[in-house]
Amino acid sequence: QGFKVEDDVNLTAPRLYSDTYVLQFIHQMSKIGLTSYAASLSSTVRKDITDYYKSCLVDTMTLFEMSKDTLLTKGIYVRSPYFPNLDHVDLVEKQSFIWDFFGEKRPLTAIEVSNLYANAQRNALGIATLMGFSQVAKSKDVTQFFIKGIEIAKKHVQLFSEKLAESDIPIAVSWAAEVTNVTSHVFSEKLMMYYVATLNALGIGFYGTGIAQSPRIDLGVMYNKMSVKVQMYSEDGANIMIENKWLEQPPLASDRKELANKNNQS
Repeated sequence: QGFKVEDDVNLTAPRLYSDTYVLQFIHQMSKIGLTSYAASLSSTVRKDITDYYKSCLVDTMTLFEMSKDTLLTKGIYVRSPYFPNLDHVDLVEKQSFIWDFFGEKRPLTAIEVSNLYANAQRNALGIATLMGFSQVAKSKDVTQFFIKGIEIAKKHVQLFSEKLAESDIPIAVSWAAEVTNVTSHVFSEKLMMYYVATLNALGIGFYGTGIAQSPRIDLGVMYNKMSVKVQMYSEDGANIMIENKWLEQPPLASDRKELANKNNQS
């Protein structure tokens, strides 16, 4: 069934977010789209499907460049931390590079910083998104679900910031001020719930990447705990969607045992 503009979006509603938020949103979604389309393209066999994902990648690359250039032109592009240029190669000499869980931690690697910073940005944008959603949702359970998501995202931003602060890397990312005071109908609850469910799934994937690319064990433990928290939150959302008949079931593999039992019954 998917979504329909006439059912799920009020095109005459007052704006819920500022231009700055919308631009940041487009930029983040284009980056996610590049990753997702590339992964989909690499798993295709049929030529028409391959060509389709190639065109999606080209369109998304254009959108990414447009959003990035506009953010830079307007002076609102959030840059990640800088690292000094290296003039020699260092080799890992101790296991404490990985296993020093209780002692003094080594400084973060560039890729660890990159993942921590990017995840903090995505959660900060998620906070603003859920703030807007919570204002325009009509049912109590959906509103409370969004508010709970805000608190989880705030905690995750705090944890990311603390890890970065250990290596004297400051972070100050917030788009909460980019949400207006609108409370009238803007998006359907079905659309908002589906979007949050998608963000949850993407977030777990990004945390998994953080685990894979972070040699420091304490970071892996942190990401694992966060993933469990998001999974539990996702289950709450799925229950709401099932109860309201908003969750479409994807195609399932054939249940061979069920087919065999039906044959015996006949």
